[in-house]
Amino acid sequence: MYFTSYTDDNRAMLYKAKINSDKKEEVLENVDYATVSNGWYYFHDSLDQGLYKMKLNGSEKTKLTKDDTKIDGSKGGSFEVYTDAIAYVDSSSQRVLISKEGKYLQDGKQIKGKIVDVVGDNIFYLDSDKALYRTQLASDKTEKIMDLKSDVIVEINVPAQYILYAKTNNELYKVQWK
Repeated sequence: MYFTSYTDDNRAMLYKAKINSDKKEEVLENVDYATVSNGWYYFHDSLDQGLYKMKLNGSEKTKLTKDDTKIDGSKGGSFEVYTDAIAYVDSSSQRVLISKEGKYLQDGKQIKGKIVDVVGDNIFYLDSDKALYRTQLASDKTEKIMDLKSDVIVEINVPAQYILYAKTNNELYKVQWK
């Protein structure tokens, strides 16, 4: 298990611990939020406000954002790690999409809802009309995959190409797309 917390002297710290254990191990200082994906830590450095990645063994620490890019959590900045990309909101409230290597992909203006996943060149997102859409990184065209209306989404698994959702009668449905 990996988590961030503040120390008694108010330092942001990334920790790791075994489940069902009260022992924790410091991994990295100045990390106020982080996530783990495919053998990498992705984290926000609280000092320089940059986004980084580092292998779980502590090697290959790499800054993913430019030096003048700030992700300021106090101004609503955050980040999400997807299958093939990272989305973040910078300190000027701009949504940006980068590859897991830090390459700029797009500014995210064409996405009108919440990103569900980024797989290859495809961005999948839910719009306010409760529909799942797909758009490509290099295109302004969107494709509606499915209307969900008043259904409750249980799981969307983009790499496996299915949506698991519940109808108002509480029955579960699974829909796949190509």
